[in-house]
Amino acid sequence: MESGGLSIGDIFRTIANRWPFIVSCVIVCTGLSYLYARSLTRIYEAVGTIRIDPNRSGSIGLASIEGKGMPNDDEMGTDIEIFKSDSVAVETLNTLSDGDFRRFAGGPRSQLAFSADTVTLTPSQEALLRQIKDRLSAKQVGSTQLISVSYRNPDPQMAATIANAAMTAYMKVSFDNQYTSVKQVRTWVYTQMEDLHNRALLMQNKLTEFQEKNNILATSESSNTTIDALRTISDDLTKARADRIVREAQLRAAESGQPEVVAAIFPSATMTVLESQRAVLTGQITQLSSKFDMNYPPLQDAHLALDKINSDFAHELALIRSRVKQDYDTALTVENILQGQYDGQLSKAYALNRQEATYGVLLSESKSARDLYDALERGLQQAGISAGLSAVNSMLVDRARAPYVPVEPKKKVIVGFGFMLGLFCGLGAAFLRDLITDTAKSEEQLENALGAHVLAAVPNISGTAKTSAKTDAPEIKESVPAQMVAFLTPLSRAAEAFRNLRNGLLLSDDTLKTILVTSSIAGEGKSTVAANLAVVLAQRGARVLLVDADLRRPRIHDLFGLKNLHGVSDLILGEEIEDPAQSPLASLPNLSVITAGKRVPLPAEALSSTRLYHLLEKWEQTYDYLVIDSAPLLIVSDSLPMAKWVDAALLVVRYNRVSMAGLRRVRTVLAQAQTTVTGLVLNDLPLKNTSYGNYQENYGYYE
Repeated sequence: MESGGLSIGDIFRTIANRWPFIVSCVIVCTGLSYLYARSLTRIYEAVGTIRIDPNRSGSIGLASIEGKGMPNDDEMGTDIEIFKSDSVAVETLNTLSDGDFRRFAGGPRSQLAFSADTVTLTPSQEALLRQIKDRLSAKQVGSTQLISVSYRNPDPQMAATIANAAMTAYMKVSFDNQYTSVKQVRTWVYTQMEDLHNRALLMQNKLTEFQEKNNILATSESSNTTIDALRTISDDLTKARADRIVREAQLRAAESGQPEVVAAIFPSATMTVLESQRAVLTGQITQLSSKFDMNYPPLQDAHLALDKINSDFAHELALIRSRVKQDYDTALTVENILQGQYDGQLSKAYALNRQEATYGVLLSESKSARDLYDALERGLQQAGISAGLSAVNSMLVDRARAPYVPVEPKKKVIVGFGFMLGLFCGLGAAFLRDLITDTAKSEEQLENALGAHVLAAVPNISGTAKTSAKTDAPEIKESVPAQMVAFLTPLSRAAEAFRNLRNGLLLSDDTLKTILVTSSIAGEGKSTVAANLAVVLAQRGARVLLVDADLRRPRIHDLFGLKNLHGVSDLILGEEIEDPAQSPLASLPNLSVITAGKRVPLPAEALSSTRLYHLLEKWEQTYDYLVIDSAPLLIVSDSLPMAKWVDAALLVVRYNRVSMAGLRRVRTVLAQAQTTVTGLVLNDLPLKNTSYGNYQENYGYYE
């Protein structure tokens, strides 16, 4: 890859070249993720529905006496949090039958059962509570009064059993808490009614005594304004005293400090949440205290958190007490004002008619005391019924059923993640390998590195000669190596690539008769390219001479099955020999080959001599084209002198073989020798390389 970054072409080229590795990574990761998903335990979720009416909760049944209570904040959210409390979890376990309890807990009820009042829990009991609370979920269904309750368990039947038990436990715990709070308040009010009853009896006795003492059997009520005003004030005072009693009852309940009583009379979401958090922290402190001392940091943190919650709880209670105290003081003030007005009006009535006034007062007080007592008694009787009804604020809508389809593991998600992971790893590894492998893989890279155009891209030709092909000399076919694809398989893609190279040279603006074929390093296929180029030139009918000028590692004689007895080296040394040109292919008599000849001690000096230059001039006059196979440029300097004498110099680059640094070094060497490369040949290209497409794959000749 070039240092300039990845182009779109580089990305698609890498994917096309590395697709087997990428597909393998995808298959492996997808298969492993599938096996992992199969190995996971199936989890089933049973879902039930319960309805909760917040408007029926929180009342103690004294609405007819005390008016509307304090407003409820986020009651549905509070009820949902109650589902996660220890009380509901404990009641859920207690609701299970002995058989279901044994299946769920893994042991008999006698060893693991406990109540909500238990302070210290064993690890087994704590694990049971966590198992209930962690897997139990409750959420509101839209903006309705419905709550969806679900529980997850590997056993679908057990999941449904626990979900139903949790809904039943919630309804029982909610009812018990509501009714217990109401009962405590009503008990205190009944104690206050004893005083009212005694006062009513006392006033009745005074009235009877007054009648007996003054010989009054009966009298009509006076119609004057003084008596009317006294009667009105007396009625108002009675109502004010009743209101003060109710407020005093509320104040005493608030000052009792019992959270259940305060929560029942004055529902508060803040107190509910704080109470739940305090219960959780108390359980944590109990558990940690059984294992660690007070110096254990988590235990200290838990105590600090509990102190903070207690402080917030006390602050909330103080706010409630303050509001209740203010209401009580107001009611007491109103009662005192009315009492003063009543006393003043009473004095006036005495002055008007002492005897009649005295009788009226006694009669009024007796009636007021009796009416107040009767009103409170009727209210409490109705409150008992109302409290019981308001405590039932929930109802079961749908029972949970055993599910058939597990919710976990999500196989499609896991397998999809495995697929994406495999694709990511495969692509990442492929791009990383190409990034760290600094070799030429495309035309653009070659052209940028060497400053010349790619004239042909020769595909991999291994095994090409084994395919069926037409030839004019089948009797010679067995003696020609497979690399001679232009002769053995003229319809192959490789042969077509060499014809493209030939056409590129022939269509040049300049006349190119002498063509030098070289490479950067050994093993790039320059000799094969030179031999096949000579064949396709000869197939066009031209007289072609192929010269093996690689005096160090000659290969041309092997490609044509010739003996390397005499050749270029003998001619350079000036030895008297017969014309070394040979015609190896009977079907191409216009193709001549001169082998390298015997080895010489100094090949570079021999190839840079004027003798070779004159030989080239002589051959140019005899043949139409002269193709010269020369030594690699980066290994020896044998080819540099000839590069100045020829019409065209072709550099063969094997695909994914030569580093970019090596190619840049070739360009530097050529620049120092004041010569250039006419064109490039990209050799041994994979058949499916997308840089060149596969448009030739199924292309043939018309019959």
